[in-house]
Amino acid sequence: MIKHEELLSHIEKHVGEIDGSLGEIVPGSDVTVNLHIIKPTEKRECTTLVTTGMSDLPMKGESVDDELQFAELMICLPSTWPITKEELVKPENYWPLGFLRQTAHLPHLFEGWIDEGVIIPNEEPPIPFARNTELSSLLVMRPEKEGLRVFEKNGRMVNFYQLVPLYEDERKLAMKKGSQTLIHKLKKQVDTPHVLDIERKNTAKPFWKIG
Repeated sequence: MIKHEELLSHIEKHVGEIDGSLGEIVPGSDVTVNLHIIKPTEKRECTTLVTTGMSDLPMKGESVDDELQFAELMICLPSTWPITKEELVKPENYWPLGFLRQTAHLPHLFEGWIDEGVIIPNEEPPIPFARNTELSSLLVMRPEKEGLRVFEKNGRMVNFYQLVPLYEDERKLAMKKGSQTLIHKLKKQVDTPHVLDIERKNTAKPFWKIG
């Protein structure tokens, strides 16, 4: 098993120094998922949250390829996002952290796996993550920096994935046209698609109805 310290060193090399960590209060599956915080820097103007613990065990999907069995997740928040312990008490501030952790547990609770293009709805039909946004699903994407995407040691590969919140129109577009169509639209129409913006442009409205 790759040590958490090795994964964090990989993250610090490609993203920035770990500023703090949030431990698991109640484990929800066979793994314990911790969240690590990287504060904004001059070169990276967002707060990055990254997991460790998800890759302690392989994902449970029967047909998952060997090189995709182990994964960790991350999400990027705007630099102004409330992140202190006191501020995270409010659901509208905490939801990105909560859903990041929940998503990391999913492959260990159900027969499935996570890879780029997978979309995870907040219930079915999806409901907004919090009262401060209409975003209601999570799209799994590869990180922008190629060097960050995979950490390999002694024959084991750990893949890193970025979670990008979606509008329901965007989820419908992906269901109709495929996830890669949506990913292309996000990269083309949004300046920083990897950074959460609770009021960003809806890239699919009303195009998912066409065709």
